[in-house]
Amino acid sequence: MQIGTYLQNTALLSELSGNIVDICPVGALTSKPYTFTGRPWELRRFDSVDVMDAVGSNISVCQRSGDLLRIIPRLNEEVNEEWLADKSRHAPIDGLKRQRLTVPLVRPSSDSHLQECDWEDALISVGQAFNHVDPRRMVAIVGPHTDAETMVAVKDLLNRVGSENVFVHSDPDVDPSATPTGADIDFRHNYLFNTGIADIESSDFVLLVGTNPRLEAPLVNARIRKSWRNSWIEDIALIGPKGLDLLYDYEWLGDDMKTLKAVADGSHAINKRLSAAKKPVVILGQQILR
Repeated sequence: MQIGTYLQNTALLSELSGNIVDICPVGALTSKPYTFTGRPWELRRFDSVDVMDAVGSNISVCQRSGDLLRIIPRLNEEVNEEWLADKSRHAPIDGLKRQRLTVPLVRPSSDSHLQECDWEDALISVGQAFNHVDPRRMVAIVGPHTDAETMVAVKDLLNRVGSENVFVHSDPDVDPSATPTGADIDFRHNYLFNTGIADIESSDFVLLVGTNPRLEAPLVNARIRKSWRNSWIEDIALIGPKGLDLLYDYEWLGDDMKTLKAVADGSHAINKRLSAAKKPVVILGQQILR
């Protein structure tokens, strides 16, 4: 057996693979972004909560001299136990340090690479592009967290050059992954579980509606898989996309509103098992409103 710094001719396909580093008893397995960059005694740790998904995993943010070096899980048996999803572990490091944009980038020609420039040159390039592009082909895409003043300024700018193509990135008609307009997220009870995440393990029936927990909330999916492997959950059903690989057996009920309506009014065959369950859990995803 040989421990190396890379995998050859294979790959570990898991959204929880980073946890192998945490459970390695001798420290031989290390995280590639953190390898050879620091030592634990050099770091300052700050307790925080992960915001990369809706689970709210407890984390510790480790930094040195203002540089973010790694994010590790913090024990909370009621939420994430001692685990952390790969997206939560690596995305902030890549986005805030390695791939963070700190200066403007301009592409001199269509076949060249992006090059760093100052703001004056960047704005000149934008102005030149406005003069050479048909206004009907100009599009401005505004992010969902942009303030109203900036949105108005962008709209006025495009209107001045003769374009009306301004879109907000959270519009589900433009971005299929965006939150639908009908999803009310102003109140906590509209998006929080009314039971704890840990209570999934004591459930005997799980109904997934419009969600892919393996991608949207890997740690919730891990709880379901854990209960399925230990035969704590007797029944799992899904209303949503067909053919999802969730790493456990489930019954696919359908992917249309007719199926959902039948379950809601009690006429579906699954309702007998759902009614007989002592502690059922129904998990709703954003896709339910599409």
